[in-house]
Amino acid sequence: MSIRFLGLNEQSEIPESCHSAFDVSCLRMEERLAYSNTEEDMVLLHHEVEVEFPDGKATEKHRATLLEFGKTKNGKMISAMARTVGIPAAVAALLLLVNKIKTRGVLRPLEPEVYVPALDILQAYGIDLGEKTD
Repeated sequence: MSIRFLGLNEQSEIPESCHSAFDVSCLRMEERLAYSNTEEDMVLLHHEVEVEFPDGKATEKHRATLLEFGKTKNGKMISAMARTVGIPAAVAALLLLVNKIKTRGVLRPLEPEVYVPALDILQAYGIDLGEKTD
C-alpha cells in the first residue's frame, strides 16, 4: 500500500537531483505527505506511572503530558515534531558545550544534572511538560 501511495510503482521520470533510491523515496514522501494549508500537526506524549513504596507509604500516581502544535514563524511552518525533537537535542548539546553536564559518556536524562536545566530551557522555548501527582 505504501509503495502505491508514494507512487514508487509509477512510470515517472526521476529528477537529476536524486542520486539514490533513498533520495527518490524522500522526494516522494515530501510530495505526498506534506501538510496542506488547512492541516496542523501535533505531538502528544502522555505517561502515567504508579509508584508503590516498600515502607507502606500510600501509592502515588504520576502523570506527565506534553501537547505541542506546529507553529508558524516568519511565514514558515515549524512542525511540532521538529520542535519536540530538534530543540531538546540542541539544548542537550548546549548544556554539554557550556559544561553544565559534568558526567561523561552516554547519558539518559534521568539525573537532575541533565533534566533540571534542560526542562527550564525547554519551558523558555514554550515546550512545557505538565506534571501531576496524586
